Amino acid sequence: MSAIQVGLMAFEYNFAQIDAILNARSMAIVGASGKAMKFGSLFTISQMAYGFSGSRRA
Repeated sequence: MSAIQVGLMAFEYNFAQIDAILNARSMAIVGASGKAMKFGSLFTISQMAYGFSGSRRA
C-alpha cells in the first residue's frame, strides 16, 4: 500500500488492486449490442486493439 499527500489530504492506494483492474486477465460482456457505434462494441474493440488477449469463452 502506498500513500500520496495532496494538500491537507492523504490517500492510500493499493497498486496491486489498481493493476488488476487496468491489466485484467478476462472480462465479461453482458447485453452488448452488435451495433458498431454502441459503447459495448467500442469498448470491446478498443480492448482488443490495445492487445487484450484474456480468456475467451462463448
